[in-house]
Parts: sequence; structure tokens; C-alpha cells
Amino acid sequence: MDPATSAIDVIELSDSELPPQRVTRMQTRRATAALQRQQPLSQPSDVRSTAPRVQHVQPRSVNDTSHLQPQGDAIVTCPLCDKSTRARDMDRHMDSGCTMLIYKPPAAGSSATGVSSFPKFAGSRRPPEERKHKPSIHYHGYKDREIQRLLSVDMLSASGDRNVLIRRHAEWTKRYNANIDEGGTKSHAQLAKELGEWERALAAPKVSAFTATPRHEETQQTVLEREEHSRKYADEFEKMVDGLKKRKRAKLETAASADAEGPV
Repeated sequence: MDPATSAIDVIELSDSELPPQRVTRMQTRRATAALQRQQPLSQPSDVRSTAPRVQHVQPRSVNDTSHLQPQGDAIVTCPLCDKSTRARDMDRHMDSGCTMLIYKPPAAGSSATGVSSFPKFAGSRRPPEERKHKPSIHYHGYKDREIQRLLSVDMLSASGDRNVLIRRHAEWTKRYNANIDEGGTKSHAQLAKELGEWERALAAPKVSAFTATPRHEETQQTVLEREEHSRKYADEFEKMVDGLKKRKRAKLETAASADAEGPV
């Protein structure tokens, strides 16, 4: 039997079958039970919760300061000279005696093209603020690799033995400082070129002052030079020979006259 039909039949009972109060209570209970059987009592179990998920993040260690260190192109201040440079260039800046890789902010009104203000090759002119005198170095306290690093910082050749490296760096320091004293008229490339020519001249074999050949070989040029030298100084040579003859003749005459007079 349909529960709803049973509930309606209960409501239509006459007053003679049940007392009025009990009829009302039973009607309420049965009607409520019928409605509960017709409607679902719980929600589907596949309803997903819309509450946001909480992600647990592992906290950083107290000693972990890597996220606080400037890196890459970040502008930092050198602790030695208080000048600005990039974080990735700090070591090379300090190795050069604080003379290179100094950050120069772009001029006002210029467009940010991303071009670095540092020299890209040896031919670039250094900004005036980078042209400072290089300090003197006591090389006995430096290893060969350290001297090579100093030369590499200035974009110079780092080949050769220890004596060659020391001689090259000392000569470069002297020429670099002299150029600053003269107003910095020469570029870095020009100074490096002159240094190379100076080194090649030292390495070349020594030549004779007269023949201009390393082993005094006889060539057509040396023969012509000898003949030209003879013609140029022929008169002076004859005068020297005549003078020697006169002095010798005078000595002989003096000795002969002394012998003729005899002892006094």
C-alpha cells in the first residue's frame, strides 16, 4: 500500500473510532514517517569539497643566506674602494687593484639599450675615471699564475717564463702610468701594440754596429757601406797618418841630436 494513501485514510477516520486527540497525534506521526521514506536522508557521497588546500612550505634555515647575496648584474659596492661594480665582476675588480670593471651609470636621457659600460675589447677607450695609476708590485711575493692573472686582467699575453712575465708586467705598468701623466692620449690598444713591439725588439738578435748583420756576413749592402765609410773619412785618416809620422820623425831627430852632443 502507498504510504501517502495510508496517511490520507488515517486523516479521514471518523470521530467514533479514535479520540480526537489521539487521531491528531497519530496523523502527525504517520504523515511524517511517510514523507521521510519518500525523501533521501543523506547527500551523495561523491560530492567534492570546495575548501582550498593548504600547502605546507618548509621554512628556510637560519644560516641559509644564499637568497640575500646579490648575484649576476646586481650593482654592489667594493669594500676596498667604495666604487660600484657588478656582483659577477667583484673578484676581477679587486684583483686589478680596483682599476677595472667600475660600473658607470648610463647618462641621463639615453635609452636603455642594455649595452654594458665596460670595455668589450682592447681597442676601446677607457673612461677617465678608470685611468688610475697602477701600484708597484713586489714580484717575489707573487706566483707565476698570479702574475699571469694580472696580465690577463689587462688583456695582455700571459705566455712565457717567469722572467718574461715580470718584465712584461713591469714595462706595462710603467707605460700605463706614463700615459696617464701625459693626459691619457693613447688608447689601451695603442699601448698594448707598443708593448709588443718593445718585446719583439728585445727578443731580436743583436746586430753589428757596422755591418748590420747578426753574424757579420758579407753582402752587397755591407760592401757599399764599407766603401762609403772609407770615402767619407779618407781625409781624416790621412791627417792622422801624417801626424803620427811627424811626431815619430821629431822624436828620432831629438834623439840623434842628443847623441851627437855627447855627455855634458
